[in-house]
Amino acid sequence: MKKIFFIVFLSATILACTSADNKTGSSTTTTTDTLNKEQITATIKGIEEDWNKANLGADHSYKFSEDILADDYLGRNDKGVMQNKEEYLKDIAAATYTVTDITAGPMFVTVYAPNIAVIVGSQQMKGKDKKGVDFSGTFNWTDTFMERNGKWQLIGSAMMSTDDKK
Repeated sequence: MKKIFFIVFLSATILACTSADNKTGSSTTTTTDTLNKEQITATIKGIEEDWNKANLGADHSYKFSEDILADDYLGRNDKGVMQNKEEYLKDIAAATYTVTDITAGPMFVTVYAPNIAVIVGSQQMKGKDKKGVDFSGTFNWTDTFMERNGKWQLIGSAMMSTDDKK
């Protein structure tokens, strides 16, 4: 009889502990996921905002792009040309225009995993070409980011110009 009582007591204890852990674990996980998504969204939007600021610099965001693009980056530019990181940076280095203003449109982030997020947005860009002629353009883009070793990197992108004046 003592063995049966001990087994029932042990089983009830294990069941109680398991049930308590599941309730606590689920509520903690949901809260953590929500906080992480909000934090990831803010981080990714911040990267895009910093990138816009870097585009106003004399190096056309070369240093910023070199740092943020993953070594295995692959994307399409506003002309529809597929580029890897090296080709993207080569285009920036050869740029002959000056960006004078960038106004970001709304940005929407979807977090797919703790280390993968996609952001869709647009921007209005103004500047001068190599002859000093004013230009402006609206660009719509989708960027895919992955966090690797604690750093968010752009792994893929696609851009489309809705008015080809650059």
